Amino acid sequence: MIFDFLFKKILFVLNFILSTIFFPLIIILMRILFGSKIFNTNLNLYIMLYYLCGIKHNIKREKIIDKGYILCNHRSFFDFYIDPYISNSTILGRNEAVLSVSFMSLLAYLDNKIISFSRGNTSRKKLFNIIKKHIKNTNFKRILFYPEGTRRSHKTLSSLTDVKNKFKLGLLKSIYECPDKLPVQICLSSNKEYIFNQKKFSCKYGMEVNTELSDAIYPSDFKTFDKFIDKITKEWYIIWNNVM
Repeated sequence: MIFDFLFKKILFVLNFILSTIFFPLIIILMRILFGSKIFNTNLNLYIMLYYLCGIKHNIKREKIIDKGYILCNHRSFFDFYIDPYISNSTILGRNEAVLSVSFMSLLAYLDNKIISFSRGNTSRKKLFNIIKKHIKNTNFKRILFYPEGTRRSHKTLSSLTDVKNKFKLGLLKSIYECPDKLPVQICLSSNKEYIFNQKKFSCKYGMEVNTELSDAIYPSDFKTFDKFIDKITKEWYIIWNNVM
């Protein structure tokens, strides 16, 4: 029991150092020396997912949208590895979280795969303007964020109301109101909180992860914002119960 406890702590620290400092730094140096597109953020994420954590991944995949917003469930620090990798998207992150992963963030910045913001000091309007500018000016047209706003530890969802009560609706409202009416796509994965959890300082190797993506959901298909949210809520509830 004690050995298993200590092993998980050591594995967590080791994987954290390797994935946020060692491998990103090596990839950045290789990129400078050889200029290859192979040496990028996705390579670092792939190493973490399938080698350092050895996940067994089952993906039920709809076609990923070319342009729009990926909505993922927020469970643990591991989210920031698996979700951007699955969707090959740019992720929104708080400044504190971005700074905490040092060279991993630097690599993501070089690839235009991260947008950082200051929680409490960045208004919804300002943040959405930053997002729209990113979509317009870079090659990465998918933006990933967590509509739950914060990490959630619930094990079940009992109803559609239960889902909706966990959402922060600010960015979703901006998406609905935006004239370009870009779609959203739900992407939920299981067991993320057991694989690499910074709150518990634990890491577990070889876990099975089930991932499912929804069809694209277009704001223009709904006459009101409430109906748009109802559709997201319904799809989230269905997929949650499929994968968890």
